[in-house]
Amino acid sequence: MLGGQGPRFERLESPVVLPTKLALTADLRWLDEGRLLLGVEGAGVYSWRIGDDEGTLEASLASAGGYHRGFESYSRVGGSSSGGVAFAGGLFGVYLQSEGEIDTLKAIEIVGDVDRRGDRTAVVGLSRNEDGGWEDHIAWVFKDGESEPRTLLPTRDGGEIMGQCWHAEVSVVRFLSDERVLVVPGLEPGVFVYDKAGHLLESLGADTFAADAGCGLEEGERALLGKAAFAIGWMAGRRVIDELLADEAGNIYFFIRHVPGGPESIVLEAYRATNPPLGRVCWDLIQARAEELTAVTTVPCAVESEFADTRLRADLRGDKAVILLTGFPGALARPAEVFEARLRPPES
Repeated sequence: MLGGQGPRFERLESPVVLPTKLALTADLRWLDEGRLLLGVEGAGVYSWRIGDDEGTLEASLASAGGYHRGFESYSRVGGSSSGGVAFAGGLFGVYLQSEGEIDTLKAIEIVGDVDRRGDRTAVVGLSRNEDGGWEDHIAWVFKDGESEPRTLLPTRDGGEIMGQCWHAEVSVVRFLSDERVLVVPGLEPGVFVYDKAGHLLESLGADTFAADAGCGLEEGERALLGKAAFAIGWMAGRRVIDELLADEAGNIYFFIRHVPGGPESIVLEAYRATNPPLGRVCWDLIQARAEELTAVTTVPCAVESEFADTRLRADLRGDKAVILLTGFPGALARPAEVFEARLRPPES
């Protein structure tokens, strides 16, 4: 049930200005105090100390034996731990760089999200089987040194909706602790918690967190999500779990994206990344405890943007969050905004 005193979110005043070469950052994670891991469109995964004039390239498919597939978005950064950096784009593979070598964890065709903790990497997405159809699971946990992943969430419709509406990019996966991982498929219903062995611990509806699930489009309309203007209007009519964070004390924070004025409030003629459409976007901040996910508190519109295409990515270290506001990934990318904030649970 929504209500109660909400989490405490305080935007810090110190500006975070990305260097020009890192301006097209599409995802990020903390590395350590004051240092970030950034997935930069078309360039690679960089480490960067806040305030420095440049970053250091940590991983790139362009340097992996000349292995390319054209434009690489690096829009899924799982993080760095146990000597490995996990990353992906939206399409064709999840990768782990360790000791200077890049390995393909799995040739996942559509990658929804990636997260890494300790010696494990969690992924949500769609992968092909040997017959060319979709596999029967849409989430996995990979442990370093093991050849096969632990399967998590089975698909409920054979991957049909995720395969047709994947342009919406509404899947999220996060480790809640060393023992638990939370999966939000987004285009299939539900929010799920698994243990590290792959056993289902809890299953909830997305409406627990005041969010929508599914695609909501007829089959003939789903491909239109690949067009920027259509996708912006579609997102404006929905409440989406855009990001989630977890601290070491068992607090879980959901950023719920919505457009208060609905699709009719967006000023859009033809989409251009250099001149993104105007339209107030809000992210409600919803907090829950790992042991009681259905008891939630909320702060309405804790973060907002004036651009209707904006998406939110974030990470948490202690009580310090780093927030990334960005547009579409890939060829339509535009410069991102980054800021730091204090994020704490409600006062007891």
